[in-house]
Amino acid sequence: MSETWFWADTHFGHANIMKYCGRPFQSVEEMDEILVARWNERVKAGDTIYFLGDFMFTKHRTDPETMLQRLNGHKFLVIGNHDKKYTRKATGWECTYRLHDITIDNQFIMLCHYPMFSWDKSCHGSWMIHGHCHGTLQTSPTYAGVDFGSLLIKDVGVDVCPYPLSFGEIRSEMNGKTTSLTI
Repeated sequence: MSETWFWADTHFGHANIMKYCGRPFQSVEEMDEILVARWNERVKAGDTIYFLGDFMFTKHRTDPETMLQRLNGHKFLVIGNHDKKYTRKATGWECTYRLHDITIDNQFIMLCHYPMFSWDKSCHGSWMIHGHCHGTLQTSPTYAGVDFGSLLIKDVGVDVCPYPLSFGEIRSEMNGKTTSLTI
């Protein structure tokens, strides 16, 4: 039985991301190899993975096609701010999107690289899954009097989630949240 996975912000080839985000790797090569291993440890060949942006920072260390060939699953890219044309157009993505919505087990999910405070069906229990923030929103700020941590929003970036998260894992976390922000 296949699974659906979500992950973001690997920044393959980006040496400075280790410093910016406090990633515990000795070199960009080590980071890339560990992230590939973590991806493939969870995502199997027949699985689907929605990658929510910032896949690769530079093509000078390796090209995106070579990296994509090393990674398991049917890969869908939701474009991030660092996903240049060579990444967006790389052979290996089933499809690329700027913003995408899906439904799994009757659960409506909005996918975007960037977090949103309001999205389609947000008042009706839909989820927002994103990357981009590198864990900076985990401090549960408030917005319009609502604790951000209680919203049906999940950052699936590497700096929050060291491994891809399955739909079931996210559903378990979302079951503990009850707030939809109405704007």
